[in-house]
Amino acid sequence: MRALAILASCAVLAASAHAQDPVRIKPLQMATCPETPQSLAYDPSDPKSVRKAWKGAPRIVLALGLTRHEQLKALLARGENPNVCVLGASVLTLSAASGDIEEVEILLDGGADPDRPTDALGGTPLLMALDLGHWDVARLLLARGANPKAMTTGHMTSLIKLSGSWPSAPAQRAEQVTLAAYLIDHGVGVDDQLSGPGTSALMMAAIRGNEELVQLLLQRGADPRLEDRRGQTALAFTARKGHAAVAEVLASALASAAPASSEH
Repeated sequence: MRALAILASCAVLAASAHAQDPVRIKPLQMATCPETPQSLAYDPSDPKSVRKAWKGAPRIVLALGLTRHEQLKALLARGENPNVCVLGASVLTLSAASGDIEEVEILLDGGADPDRPTDALGGTPLLMALDLGHWDVARLLLARGANPKAMTTGHMTSLIKLSGSWPSAPAQRAEQVTLAAYLIDHGVGVDDQLSGPGTSALMMAAIRGNEELVQLLLQRGADPRLEDRRGQTALAFTARKGHAAVAEVLASALASAAPASSEH
């Protein structure tokens, strides 16, 4: 929701930009964006509130949007630094959240780092794209060097992010499975768990009732016996949600699994 609020703010601020001169600030060159202070809470539907919260924001932000690609290209051609932060996130992360693949490519061509700056919790443009189901943007970022093994401070991996997204169209789910296989093939742990609740990618896919992804994760070695911090397995999650087909797949996997090791 925070990402969507930021995107709404982009639209409001850009729409009212003709009444303001772009703010000229020095590029922010840092590995991690500072967390947004609570005092900057704002209403993204109110132009005055947005302008106040974004006072001093990089002018490149005003060039984001489907109708402003040429403006963005011009700014980058004049040497504008795309590796800057606004409201706790990088410009590339905001673009990845929008799903505008052409804009993402323009930023990358203009020198945007595919991974940095991260947000305060270690979030990257790739994690954002996966979270929102923008598979084409995720593929582009990976092709341009984004680290598939990037994770947040809470051990949120790219595979867990992807598994928590639920695409409605069958074609999108097939693409999701392909991406999951790619991430595993490139070193992302199939049984990695969030450091707090202990949720894994298999558990997230089970919660969503995503049978295709559950099957892929099991084929790639996901342990159906794995438990979260409350002792719940993926089967417990999916049974509670009423996903009968997924429950059957997981029950079969559990029946075939060896007894749990002391590591779990």
